[in-house]
Amino acid sequence: MAVDGAGHLYVADAGNDTIREGIPSATPYIAVQPQAQTVNAGSEVVLSVTAFGNSALSYQWSFNGAPIAGATSATLTLADVQVENAGNYQVEVSGAAGGSVVSGAATIAVNSAGAFALPGQPASQTVAAGGTVIFSIDGG
Repeated sequence: MAVDGAGHLYVADAGNDTIREGIPSATPYIAVQPQAQTVNAGSEVVLSVTAFGNSALSYQWSFNGAPIAGATSATLTLADVQVENAGNYQVEVSGAAGGSVVSGAATIAVNSAGAFALPGQPASQTVAAGGTVIFSIDGG
């Protein structure tokens, strides 16, 4: 896939070895959607979108439907993600010549710190010198 300076979209059709030219439109086109992720609390999350249009593009990310202040590029980086950051993220891509498109929702799931707990510790054992001992735990 390629876009020339006039905003014409070209796509290779491997099925019949041809290159097709898309119809220029004021409405941007999202070629790569942001992807859902599951991360541990404290991690960094990077969401991105790849979009094309026949004019300069602008971006506005939202979290659960509400715009995120200052999140106006093709990439959204969330540092030190916590459980309250879990939810749906989308981006609206607008063209300077008019038209806009909203991405699909990328759901971020956050595993909270300390969410994994063992119900008990391994039991003490006595074994003769040179013997074998096996410790086990139940992860629940």
